[in-house]
Amino acid sequence: MKRFLTGMLCAGILTSEPAVTYAAETSATPEAGHSETYSQASDIDSVKGWPTGPNIEGQSAVLMDAVTDTILYSKNAKDKLYPASITKIMTALLACEYLNMDDTITMSQEAAYGIEAGSSSIYAETGEVFTVEQALMALMLESANECANAIAEHISGSTEEFANLMNQRAALAEKTSGSVKKFVELMNQRAAQLGCKNTHFNNPNGLPDETHYTTAGDMMKIAKAAWYNPRFRKFVTTQVYEIPPTNKQSETRYLLNHHKMMPGQSYAYDGVLGGKTGYTDAAGSTLVTYAKRGNSILIAVVLNSTNGAFPDTTSLLDYGFDNFEKVDLN
Repeated sequence: MKRFLTGMLCAGILTSEPAVTYAAETSATPEAGHSETYSQASDIDSVKGWPTGPNIEGQSAVLMDAVTDTILYSKNAKDKLYPASITKIMTALLACEYLNMDDTITMSQEAAYGIEAGSSSIYAETGEVFTVEQALMALMLESANECANAIAEHISGSTEEFANLMNQRAALAEKTSGSVKKFVELMNQRAAQLGCKNTHFNNPNGLPDETHYTTAGDMMKIAKAAWYNPRFRKFVTTQVYEIPPTNKQSETRYLLNHHKMMPGQSYAYDGVLGGKTGYTDAAGSTLVTYAKRGNSILIAVVLNSTNGAFPDTTSLLDYGFDNFEKVDLN
C-alpha cells in the first residue's frame, strides 16, 4: 500500500528528525560480499507504519521528495564523509547564481595545472577561453577539475557580492585577485545559508582533502537548492554537449554525461533526469540523482558506496516510487 505525501505529513516528518545511528558505532558482522553497513536499517524504519527501507552498500544515504520536502529514507545522514566530485554541485550552483552564461572564462596556469595528475579533465590549456556555459558543461558532464578551479577563480575575482563579503573581513579588506581559496569561503557561506551544519569545503572540485567533507543530509540540502535553480538543471540533465574549437584547441570536444542511470546508459532507470557522480579512493562512490514520475520529484544522495552507487540508487528510487505518492489536500 502506498503512503500518501501531503503538506501535513511532510511537516510531521521534518519537525521530528529521526535519530541517527552512526556506522562507526555498529558492531554487526557484515554479510558476506557486502559492505559493513549493508544490513543497517534506515533511521526511519522505526516510525510506526513506515515501509521498511532497502539494504544498500553505501555507508550513508538520504532519499527525499523534493516537492513536499519529506525525507523518505535516511541512513547515517549525519556521518561526515568525503563527497568527491558531487562537490561540483555547489560549485555549479554558485556559478549559476553569480555568472552570466555568455561571459568568458580564461584558463589560468594555476587552474589548468593545479589539479591532481590523472584526475578528471578536458585537458584545458593555459590561456584557453571558454564561455561560462561551456566550462559548466565540462564541470558537470566530464567532471573537469581544471574547470572547477577556473570557475572558482572567475567568481571570486569578479563578483560584486563576493567583493562585499570580503570587505566585511578585516584581514581581507584589501581587494585581491580571484583565487580558489576565496571561492571556498563563498562555498562554505552558501552551505551555511542552506542549513548545512556538518559540511566544510576546502576546494571546488572534491579532490581528496582531510578538511573537505559533508554529510548525506547536508548534501541533500545543497542538491535540492541546486535543482530549483533553473539554470543549474540544464547542466545535470544534458547527456551530450559539444565545445567547438577554441583559441587553443583546433578540434571539437565531445562531452558525455557519466550518470549511468540516464536514458540509454547501462543502469538506465525510468524517470531519472540526471545528477552528478563522484569517486575517489578515499570517498568511495558518491552519487546525487534527480528523478521524476507523475507529480513526484525524488532526490537521492549516496555516500561511500562500494558498488558505484547506481544499484543503491535504483533500490532507493524503487522504494520511493513504489511506496509513496503525493496527493494535494483541498
